Amino acid sequence: MAVAKLSKLFIVTHNSETGTLLKKIQRYAQVEIRPYSGKIGEEIPAVDVSADNNLKVKKALDIINDFKDREMKKLASRAGRIIVSRDRYDKIPEKRELEDIAENIIDMGKEVQNIDARMADAIPKINHLKIWSCYRYNLEDIGSGDVFTIRLGLIKSSRPDFEQIAHDLDDNKISFEVLSEEGDITYAILAYHNDYRKEAEEFLGSIAFEAAEITGYKGTISQNLDSIEKNMRFYRERKENLVKSIREAGGLYEEELTIYLDYLDNSLEVEQAVRSGFSTESVSFYTAWIKEKDKENIFLLIGRFSASRVVEIAP
Repeated sequence: MAVAKLSKLFIVTHNSETGTLLKKIQRYAQVEIRPYSGKIGEEIPAVDVSADNNLKVKKALDIINDFKDREMKKLASRAGRIIVSRDRYDKIPEKRELEDIAENIIDMGKEVQNIDARMADAIPKINHLKIWSCYRYNLEDIGSGDVFTIRLGLIKSSRPDFEQIAHDLDDNKISFEVLSEEGDITYAILAYHNDYRKEAEEFLGSIAFEAAEITGYKGTISQNLDSIEKNMRFYRERKENLVKSIREAGGLYEEELTIYLDYLDNSLEVEQAVRSGFSTESVSFYTAWIKEKDKENIFLLIGRFSASRVVEIAP
């Protein structure tokens, strides 16, 4: 009686697939399968799997979740885990465009962050310029010139006290024009000849004078406000379109990206177990004896499982 030739296989499988995989192997062939708890050697080659894609897809999913409206977040919290067929799950890794989709979502999320930062930076500028909107001349005229120094600022004092301050300004050869008044604050433009700069600045330092900190601008305050507010309108419109695009991408791809991330995480856990040489809570090792004639079919079968691997080893 002829003895069938046998082959020895080593199987690495993620526990999310283990039960189904072992049942199918036993259904397709006569096989003796045993758990393996020892340390594996170099005969089981490790595959270079980076966690970069996992992090990329997870970040894209985080962005999708961050930009869901309140109702969608409620629905998502009630929906629980995604139920997906094995056939669909195994086809997801073939969709390599999912990595490009994740990158695009991340890029949109970064642009929204950049817009938010620019808007946050612009708001105090707008508020500060509005304080000095009573000044209607070119901002580049403020400062020290060849002959005169012009300063924009506010003086805090009661009305009666300001009358004395105005008199003292004249005595110190400082010309001034009141731009506006608000309670005990007087907004004014001051000018003095550079020959009297030392005396003028000493006097201004002795009263409640605060120079306006307006630098880096050209043109009038009105022109600068118009320019910044035009940018703000652009930022708001651009952000609105980006958020809409992120939500649309979430509606189309969130489920597939979630499945793909699960596949990537499982694959990474498998390769980390192989590199360490030991099975883990999530990855199991098995040895299997099969008939030589069944080997090709078993390799094809295990190849259809996304987080399982098989190699032939020496008996």
